[in-house]
Amino acid sequence: SLAKRVLKAEHLIYPKAVDNVCNKII
Repeated sequence: SLAKRVLKAEHLIYPKAVDNVCNKII
């Protein structure tokens, strides 16, 4: 789906930012 593609693209562009957010949530 488009949403999955966008999320995947964002993760490739901002992997560190995504990891930081996940670490804060955990």
